[in-house]
Amino acid sequence: MTSSSSSSSSSSSSSDCGAATILSGPIPPGQTPKDAGVPQDRQKRKKALLIGINYITLKPGQGRLSKGHDDVDIIKKLLTEVYSYESKNVVIMKDHDKTPSHLQPTKDNIIREMINLVTGPIEGDEFFLYYAGHATQREERRPNTEKDHQDEYLLPVDARNEEGEVMIDNAIIDDKLREILVQPLIHADIKCQLIAAMDACTSGTILDLDHDDCNKVIGWKSLCYRITRSLLEIPQGTNSTFRAGILEWLKDPIHVCNRVCSRKRSQMKANIICISACGDSQKLIEFPGGKTLAGNLDVYLRKHTRPSLKDLNRFIYNEFKKTNDKLWKSYAEEVKRYKKKLRSRLPERPPDADKPQITSIRPLRMGTTLKL
Repeated sequence: MTSSSSSSSSSSSSSDCGAATILSGPIPPGQTPKDAGVPQDRQKRKKALLIGINYITLKPGQGRLSKGHDDVDIIKKLLTEVYSYESKNVVIMKDHDKTPSHLQPTKDNIIREMINLVTGPIEGDEFFLYYAGHATQREERRPNTEKDHQDEYLLPVDARNEEGEVMIDNAIIDDKLREILVQPLIHADIKCQLIAAMDACTSGTILDLDHDDCNKVIGWKSLCYRITRSLLEIPQGTNSTFRAGILEWLKDPIHVCNRVCSRKRSQMKANIICISACGDSQKLIEFPGGKTLAGNLDVYLRKHTRPSLKDLNRFIYNEFKKTNDKLWKSYAEEVKRYKKKLRSRLPERPPDADKPQITSIRPLRMGTTLKL
């Protein structure tokens, strides 16, 4: 996330910080919750981990942000006031001087709390993860494992030095995020849910979930693919030649998702969804008056507590586009001033509108209700 303002964020009290319970780690593959010592008489639960990083030790212009702490507070209120999460089950991590040391958003602390979040799931458990902060990309470590040949990384507070430069060894790679957040729920082989909201640059596929392109609902191309998928889902035999030709044409030797993935084949019990503020190649801009992903989620979900994924995705995109349109209008006015020699330098060209992206462990019906 890129900062273009230094607007102040409100302080949060230490009471906002959830207490961390140190657990031994996720259930090993092949073990059940009972095998791992999870009490069988406990009720299903709702747990959340909310991470907001402002990089307060950095100077404005070096990567300091202003809204991460406030956004965490917004999401906490949304979860507790609207979706019945108990405050004791919400862990908050901020780089704030009132935050206990074990909940400062460093690499080690974040990884530990992510493991704690999904450890020992039972049938019906619901988990929520929110991250507001910086993210980045680097060339993939293992050849041909990423469609764009770029790995994505979250940047904890200790992943930037005093000058704001990225220290990649302290970043958290997408492979690790999948390992500690996604794999334990898959191996548990039970019906449970993880919803992640990533308010960061280059976060489109940050959890390395298998399906992204087939979940898109914005633009005419996505409409064409959705129509094609509906035709392909007609029972076998009625269009087998057409089906085989289309699937061969769309086949990707690297990427699991081919944009028309069948929604009828998945045997996956866990429901794992990531809502990202933008695609892998995009950057977010933080500026006064513009709502972040957290702000837009709060506005929409308080009015529509059980929206469809499609409607939610389109709402967030339209809100981001309104903000982007204002940037372009301001840019056009500044260009006119430059041409009239009322300013000495040509203004910086703003980016295109961010396209929020929904990725998932299995192909989604985007008309499905989002349950939190």
